[in-house]
Amino acid sequence: MNSLTSFFERLSISKKLAFWYGLSLFIMLSAFGYFLYESFHQSIHHNYDRHLRFEAEQLLPHINTSGDTLAIDLSGYSRNAALKSGVEYGTYVRLYNQKDHLIYKSPNFAGTNQPLDTEIPEKPEEYSFSSQWQELPARTLF
Repeated sequence: MNSLTSFFERLSISKKLAFWYGLSLFIMLSAFGYFLYESFHQSIHHNYDRHLRFEAEQLLPHINTSGDTLAIDLSGYSRNAALKSGVEYGTYVRLYNQKDHLIYKSPNFAGTNQPLDTEIPEKPEEYSFSSQWQELPARTLF
């Protein structure tokens, strides 16, 4: 450490200023890059969440909760073909009851080779998270 300080003391004032300028510029650009990355990352998650909420709002009228039963009828759903193909939007739908029993699974799950793990939240509140599924990033909305 002593040799580093003696080396720094031997530099001219212009080299010291250039060093400090470069160091401060590096720190500021690193901080700017980090905050830019974080805001972009949050924006992408927000867009995915907005899309998932829209899909959920479109599906809610087709869920029947008469009595103690829970069922889903997607015959009148305008994007049922997209759910079956899973290609256009990549939306996979599963409907669970409060006892964590699977009630409905969209047909596009049939061609999957890796199960999508589910941890249903204890409280009935909306939340989303990112995970990796079938070698690709996935966003899940509960």
